[in-house]
Amino acid sequence: MSMTVQNEVDVISNLKELLGLKKDKELCDLLEIKQNTISTWKKRKTLDYKKIIELCGQKELPLEEIFFTNKEKEKPSTRGIIISDNVRKLRKIKLQNSNRNLSVFTCTPVAGEGMRVLFTQRIMFSKLKNSSEYIMVVKKPKPRTLKCFFIKYGKNDSAEVVLNSGQKINIARENISTIWAILDEIVMD
Repeated sequence: MSMTVQNEVDVISNLKELLGLKKDKELCDLLEIKQNTISTWKKRKTLDYKKIIELCGQKELPLEEIFFTNKEKEKPSTRGIIISDNVRKLRKIKLQNSNRNLSVFTCTPVAGEGMRVLFTQRIMFSKLKNSSEYIMVVKKPKPRTLKCFFIKYGKNDSAEVVLNSGQKINIARENISTIWAILDEIVMD
C-alpha cells in the first residue's frame, strides 16, 4: 500500500484518536508538555518527534498509523523492505520549509533491548566525524545496511568503521551508496 506522510495536525489527531482523547490538553498531559505547546506545534508546523515516539512506545501504538496514511490499498510497497539483517528504512521525511534530507530507520533489538527508532540525516562522505554513529548503505561486496561508528579515514579513500559486533572494517568510498548521520535514537520498550 502506498503511504503518505501526515502533516502535524493529522499526526496530533491520529494520536488523540488512537488514545481515545477528545482534547489537546489531555494529550499535553500524556506528553508532559505545557498546555499551549500543541497549538504552537500546529501553528509552526513542527512536532517533538522524540516525545511522540516515546509515547507511542509506552502505549504500544503503531507508528505507521500515527505518521502515515494509506493513499491506496493495492500492491504492498517496497519502500519499507528490510535492507539488512537488523536495520530497516521506514520513510524519508520531508519537512516544510527545510531542505534537510531526513529518514527514519528501525533497528532490531540487540541483547534484549527494545526496538530502536533512528532519526537520520543524509550526509556526504567527506563530512564523517570521528567517533560518531552512522547508517551506511553499502553496495559491495554485497548490498547491506550497516549501523556503525566511524573511526577514521583509511588509505585509498576508505572509511574505517566499527560495527555493533565490535568488528573493525574498511569500506571503500566507491562501495558506499549513502551515509546517514544518526541525529536521535529511541529505544522502544
